[in-house]
Amino acid sequence: MFSLLVWVVFGFFAGSAAEWLWPEAKSSSRLQTVGIGVVGSIAGGLVGSIITGSAYRPAGFVFSVVGAVLVMFVWRKINEVK
Repeated sequence: MFSLLVWVVFGFFAGSAAEWLWPEAKSSSRLQTVGIGVVGSIAGGLVGSIITGSAYRPAGFVFSVVGAVLVMFVWRKINEVK
């Protein structure tokens, strides 16, 4: 239960930082911010493991924010097509 809370709080901060870096892609709710941050952390971990060539590990804060910005970019491109 505690690890879920840590994921939510970490996701909120990573998502908020990503929205601060890219203000025009701002999400509409705090729940979306948390989701972007958590998915960004997973994506950042994948990017980090590709760069370092090591096994997948959860991303640190910097890679989580980079992953969240990447997720916001992809989400925005998907929604433009519709």
